[in-house]
Amino acid sequence: MHKILTRMGIALIAIIVILITYWSYHVLDNEMYRYHIEHLVKKYTGHELKIQGAFGIELGWYPQLTMKDVRLSNATWGMPPANMFEAKQVSMKIVLHSLMRRKLVTKNIEIDGANFLMQKNAAEQWNWPILQKSTATDPRVLQTFPRMTIKNSNLLYHSLLTGQEEHWFFDWLTIDFSRGKDQVAIDLQGRHETLPVRGNGVISLDPKLGFPVHAEADVAGNQLVLDGTLQPPAHFHMTLSGSNPTVAAAWFGADVPANTPYQVKADVTVTGGRYQLSNFQLSLNPQAAMSHLNHQHCHSLWHHTLEAILHS
Repeated sequence: MHKILTRMGIALIAIIVILITYWSYHVLDNEMYRYHIEHLVKKYTGHELKIQGAFGIELGWYPQLTMKDVRLSNATWGMPPANMFEAKQVSMKIVLHSLMRRKLVTKNIEIDGANFLMQKNAAEQWNWPILQKSTATDPRVLQTFPRMTIKNSNLLYHSLLTGQEEHWFFDWLTIDFSRGKDQVAIDLQGRHETLPVRGNGVISLDPKLGFPVHAEADVAGNQLVLDGTLQPPAHFHMTLSGSNPTVAAAWFGADVPANTPYQVKADVTVTGGRYQLSNFQLSLNPQAAMSHLNHQHCHSLWHHTLEAILHS
């Protein structure tokens, strides 16, 4: 009986090896999958994906797909540049059984040396389909991209309605859907414009609660705490505290004396691509009384004028 089981085991292993070899030869054909991936992206998003560099698959329990010099075309209504995504390298680990269903489900995606362009038009449409409300909260999207890491990359946000632009550079940005089916965890280090940023946050994908978000960050030595909801119109309550006046000046135009502890509190509403501040308060060091600022917002949260009356 023991010999029979042993022979059956050897035979089973041989069959598995043959199947893997066959699968590797026929299924993991590089050029076929290069075309297949480009075709699927075009079919489901309407955007042209071009993998212009090397393309390869490394076998393993989770085969790793690596693509170099990757480019994704912008929306037809978008403004230049022509591509909304360019990357030196994109790699991902593939869940094997998903290929049997002619789907591409990944375990992890890593993007290096990328340029992202995020645009929104007057009709509140994003050039990235995944940012649309109906797509961003689709559980199938979360299952397809459970974790993404972006390194050494630039992001430009451009509102075609207001002309507002914001620039980010990420040493790293991790977007993790694996914490739970209804949560997204974000961790990052980089720069917003010229200000260094290190932060993390959690977004709840519950439309009934308005997609709550909580985030904390160190911005050039100042502490930022953000709580609110992303459901349009988005509402946030923000608190910024520290002693580096650079952030208060850059974000709010507030003239804070150097090396003076301060705290800014404000409510932020985002409507139609425009930011509006209300209940704005600035306090200078524990001995100073609260200062009330009247805010008139024109184009951007980051560039505006403040009228301040400081009461000592």
